[in-house]
Amino acid sequence: MTMKLITPKYEIVVQSPKKFKALISDFREVCEFPNYRINDGVSSKEHKFSANANTCTLLGMNNGVDTYLGHYAPEYKKPDFKEKLDYIVKKFQDKTGELDAVIAGGYSYDVINNPQAAKDSFTLVAQVGEVLDKNGANLTVIAGKRVPSFVDNLAVTEDKFVLSHSPNYATCFLKYPEPEVIKNASQLDAKYEIFEPSETHKLSFDF
Repeated sequence: MTMKLITPKYEIVVQSPKKFKALISDFREVCEFPNYRINDGVSSKEHKFSANANTCTLLGMNNGVDTYLGHYAPEYKKPDFKEKLDYIVKKFQDKTGELDAVIAGGYSYDVINNPQAAKDSFTLVAQVGEVLDKNGANLTVIAGKRVPSFVDNLAVTEDKFVLSHSPNYATCFLKYPEPEVIKNASQLDAKYEIFEPSETHKLSFDF
């Protein structure tokens, strides 16, 4: 039996804060504070980014023509969140029949400084994942921070999803150390409760 080799169509790039700042200098920022609701997500052809996801979940999607970026806060989530997200995902996918996605951000279920926030945050990550799985997305998940010393930033372009991290000044009073620049997959696996890169995506590091 011959194994079919998969050629990744999209790249997941983990960048240092310095490289990310340079990258997004002419990108459009979407879902800026406090626009962290399901209806604030943006689908377009332009390069875009969203920043400072602490307990929030970030969702980037690509259908081969357009990209989508959403930034969802657990405190704004309503009972019909999954139904609304499912509608958005289906409509986005129906344009070409393709769907690649990255989920980032959120807390691990076990973050100890704020158990209820951690539970709500991780539940949101899981619900977004359920919707993408249901729709057959080629999906990479890098989510559920084990220690909230940093926030997640995500950019989407026509062929890349770019993830970066910044110090979480909202938790600085907890005396977390300055987050290190993430340079390999082992560090991602250690820092997140869920690290599930898709075999259809190329994972690289730029620092």
